[in-house]
Amino acid sequence: MTLNSTCFCGAEFCNLQSDCLGVSSGGTDEDLRYLLTGVSVILAAIGALLVLLFLDPLQTVKEPVKFSLKILLATLNNCRKTEQLAIIAISFYVGMIQGFYTADFTKSFIGCAWGSSNVGIVTVFYGLACALSAPLSGFLVKYVGRIPILLLSQIINVGVNVFLLLWTPDPNQQYLFFLSAAMCGVVTGILWAQLPAFYGVLFKKDEEAAFGCYYCMQFYGLVNTFCNK
Repeated sequence: MTLNSTCFCGAEFCNLQSDCLGVSSGGTDEDLRYLLTGVSVILAAIGALLVLLFLDPLQTVKEPVKFSLKILLATLNNCRKTEQLAIIAISFYVGMIQGFYTADFTKSFIGCAWGSSNVGIVTVFYGLACALSAPLSGFLVKYVGRIPILLLSQIINVGVNVFLLLWTPDPNQQYLFFLSAAMCGVVTGILWAQLPAFYGVLFKKDEEAAFGCYYCMQFYGLVNTFCNK
């Protein structure tokens, strides 16, 4: 791996230093690339076949999708409700978390210190953590409630952020890349699963407007992260 000795990785990384991305000398093996691509295609085909063979078709009447000013106004009015204002910040932050991992963590931590070719393998642990924490949080909600699970996610989130601020990435400590990515995935998975469910509980009568506000704030947080890079 080639690194510029003047580069600072981690929280002190400067995105103006375009030459501060480590590049592994070996690159990705061609056979491995074909293997991963083949597995992805096969799994996608199996998924499509399972849906086609075992899922009963829905007998529904399709209605034309039209822009509704009424729904737009209802969404804007819903964003002014007290309950919505109380959780709108965390909805915004869900988007920021995704943007941070996608844009900053992969570049400032993994790419800079360990090499851009390792972004994929580290992100696998991020995805696995998301996939496992989301259903697990749903299972635990039955026993401890939704609020403790959301609080736990924020405790983990604060801990991860403090660690990333203090940590100087070192390619000789590879397990820390996987661990930090997995912790980011745990936070994201819990919020992805539990925050929409929380919206469904709070806004049973105005679900369309409430979820419209939720996704609006979430994607605004995502866009804001990229715009402020």
